Amino acid sequence: AVRCYSEAIRLDPSNATLLSNRSLALLNGGEAARALTDADAAVALDPHWGKLYGRKGAAHLAMGDAYDALLAYREGAALDPSNKTLKRGVLDAEAKLSALTADI
Repeated sequence: AVRCYSEAIRLDPSNATLLSNRSLALLNGGEAARALTDADAAVALDPHWGKLYGRKGAAHLAMGDAYDALLAYREGAALDPSNKTLKRGVLDAEAKLSALTADI
């Protein structure tokens, strides 16, 4: 899937949907840093699409960065308050952040 999205992005580099989809494919393949790069690029193209912040949040969580994940999920949820995935992301990131700070 990553290869197909990469080819499509080469043909249409300003397509936030393609970047979002490749971000998810990369994340599913264990490449969180590359997934974050694509999510950031997608957000730069379409900063009002809440779902893209969910891609950022998921990548941050996969890299163990609960704080930045929480920020991303909250920003997405503010843009799309009915998105259940973003709401769940906020809760997951808060829980991971609480667990990390409880160890301090």
